[in-house]
Amino acid sequence: MLPDYDLQLRVVIKALEEVVAPAVDPENQLAVEQLRLSLATLGMVRDRVPFVEKCARKELGHALALAAQLRDEAPENEADSLGPLIDEAHEALGSVNGDAQGLDRIRKALLSAVSSAIDTADPARVLQISKAGIAQTKPQIELQRAWCAPSGFEPDISTIASLEDLLDN
Repeated sequence: MLPDYDLQLRVVIKALEEVVAPAVDPENQLAVEQLRLSLATLGMVRDRVPFVEKCARKELGHALALAAQLRDEAPENEADSLGPLIDEAHEALGSVNGDAQGLDRIRKALLSAVSSAIDTADPARVLQISKAGIAQTKPQIELQRAWCAPSGFEPDISTIASLEDLLDN
């Protein structure tokens, strides 16, 4: 049987809280701060692990939307390199066998091809392409903000959609 990741993370968190934290010199504010940050990060990771594959699928979908828009709006031959990667992304999203690392690999390749297509685009189209790219980043930024919301950096967490809602839509 494979080790239970949740149990492993709980063991590490408990060891840090009950054994390491009391041993840290309270006068060493940097060490205390880093320990708290490490504990918070481990807790967030523990809470987020069940969503990793869904999140990777959502991120690939965002990259696919950007690539498809770029390809559809590009003059003939300008974005031909995107076609095979767009097809691969569609296939991966349609498969039930995708894993987060594989989906992320496809997303990175797709975004790299998007970047190359932008670099080689007609300079007269760069502003149009940039505006489309910025508009397509909004859902990705919302997803990243929801993912990181527990870290406490958001001034008003009530303005952020829940991770579950974003992943289910």
